[in-house]
Order: sequence, then structure tokens, then C-alpha cells
Amino acid sequence: MTIEDSHHHWRNRAFTTLRGVCFLLSIAYGWTHREPSEVGLIVVYMSILFGGYSLLCYGLWRYSFPDLTAPRFYLWLSLLDFAFIVVLLAMTGGPDSPMSRGLYVWVSMTAILFHFKGGLLASLVAIVAFLGLEWRYQWPLEAWEQCFYLLGFLVHGPFVGHFMTREYRRSKDLEDAHDALDLAHRRLKTHQAQAVQTEKLATIGLLGASLAHEINNPVMGMKACVRILRSDAQTPTRREEYLDTVEAGLERI
Repeated sequence: MTIEDSHHHWRNRAFTTLRGVCFLLSIAYGWTHREPSEVGLIVVYMSILFGGYSLLCYGLWRYSFPDLTAPRFYLWLSLLDFAFIVVLLAMTGGPDSPMSRGLYVWVSMTAILFHFKGGLLASLVAIVAFLGLEWRYQWPLEAWEQCFYLLGFLVHGPFVGHFMTREYRRSKDLEDAHDALDLAHRRLKTHQAQAVQTEKLATIGLLGASLAHEINNPVMGMKACVRILRSDAQTPTRREEYLDTVEAGLERI
């Protein structure tokens, strides 16, 4: 697994984990605030709906649409989550809803998935949705509260997205450095193997030259002895000496 694949795997796991945490927290909040108002029960029912369609989407992706890429799947799921959050806010009081922080969570999850550009776009979408709810409910928040929410949306998404983009680039640079180091190591091993092979060939050449020299010397001596023996008559003693020289040369070879 490459560093980029590891980054995508971590990003997808973080998105899934955030969804699970949101589900558990919303269930807990709704159950503890189920009375005296109906908001708590609405949150509980909507949280169950959230968990149900999440499991359904993951099941469809795994078994019915296995060729669908992870970024495309999470894009559609993120859009579905956004629609769900807007409906939840509309059912629980609009901008003044206790679940209004869900927009922040959605912006964070989108920034984690799609980095800086995704975070910036999610922030702008959240601002438009928040202003739409404000208009729908006759501007229930004070001006400073509105500014607080809008500034939070505007800063939150790009900040998280910038962090994810920086970590991705850092991981990519580390992977490129690792690949370059691995390539240099392979080249070094190749050069070392070539050097060893060259040294072996040089050793074989020297050994062959030395062997040829050792063979050539006695052969030349034996040839000289044979010429002398053929040239003229020799005394038996000299003849034996020449024959002994030839015999010694043969044994040396």
C-alpha cells in the first residue's frame, strides 16, 4: 500500500468514524431531552433514520455498486447528509435549533474528504443554508450570533481543508522521497553487481594469462630440445638430459 492509498484509507475511516460519533451523540442528546418538548424525540427518530440510510448506502456501495469509486460515493453521501441536516434543523427550530452545530460537523467531514477546495465550498453552502433558515424563521438570532455562525462557517471549512491538504502534500513528498531513495538503492545494487562481475572477469583474464605463461615456458623448452635432438647426433648422456627436460616440462604442464 502506497502512502497515497494509506492517506485515502485514513480519510475514509475518519469520515465514517465521524458519522458514527454524530449518530451516537444525537441519539444520546435526543433521549436525554425527550421531555418536556418534542425536539428530543424528533432528534431520536431522525438519528435512527440517519443510521438506517447510512447502513443502506454502505450496503448498496459494497454489494450493488462495487465499481463506484470512494470519492464519488462519499460525495453523494455528503450531499445526502447535507439535505438531512437541513431537514433536521427545519424540524427542530431552524437556526435556533440545538442541532445547528451539525452544519459545522458536515463542513468538517466534507473538508476531510475533499481538502481545501471542498472545505471552502462546504463553508459557502453552509452559509447559504444558514441564511435561508434565518430568513425562513424570521431572523430569530441576534446580529452578533449571526456573525458568530457565519464567521465560524467561513473559517472552519478552509482551515480543516488546508490542514488536510498540507498533510496530503507532506505524505506525497515523503512518498516521492522514498521512491527516489529506493531507485537510488536499486541503481547502487546494479552498479555493485556490475563491478563484481567486472572484477570476476578481470580475475579470470589474469588467471588465463598466468596459466598461458606457465604452459608456454615448458612448451618452448620442449620444442627447443626436440629441435636439438633432430638436428644432429647427440651423446647418450646429452640425449638423456634433453629427454629429462622434455619429461619435466610435460610434468609441469
